This record gives sequence, C-alpha cells and structure tokens, in this order.
Amino acid sequence: MLAATLKLTLSERASRMVVPDLQALIPPSDISIFINHLGADHSATVECSRSTEVCSLLAATLMTWLRLCAAKGLQLWSNGDALDAKALDTQRLYGLLMAADAHLVMDFNQ
Repeated sequence: MLAATLKLTLSERASRMVVPDLQALIPPSDISIFINHLGADHSATVECSRSTEVCSLLAATLMTWLRLCAAKGLQLWSNGDALDAKALDTQRLYGLLMAADAHLVMDFNQ
C-alpha cells in the first residue's frame, strides 16, 4: 500500500475502459490495481498516491471518460453521493481526489 493514498472503485465495465489509461499515464510506483476475479462482479480497486501529479492525471482521465460516456450512464460517486457529471469540473474533481479520505466509485447506472 502506498503512503498517502486515494481509492477509486470501478465496476467491471468501467474498469475495462479506465484501467488501461491509468496504467499508461500513472507511473507504476504510484498506483496499485486490484481486480476481483472471485465474485460475479469483476470490479477493480485502484489505489494511487495522493500527490499533485497523480491527482492531476487521474482527474483529467476521469473527466475525459465522464464526458465521453455520460450519455451511456457512466456515473461517479464520492462518499456515497452521486456527482453531477454535467456540473463537475476538473478542478472540483481534483479537490475531491486530494481530500484525506478520498474514495470515489465509478459505475454505469443500471
């Protein structure tokens, strides 16, 4: 586990899209990806170092996917509250990622 970390939980569908981008952009020393292959839901948990560089890359990546897939129902939650993808901007998302207890969930609405 990394020192100061943030956690991102991705549904199986979201992880198939987002994880390759995260692996390409974030240095391996700053990211850990755990994929649950045991249950029916193959969700992924991503833990990243909570540095300004990593949070900037993560915010840009998540905003890109939210904009591309908002019409398909891609949604982001922070501490159990759904975030309005249309009103969310990169700076606010960056602030959420930098919070000490950052845990975001990305999934498609059913």
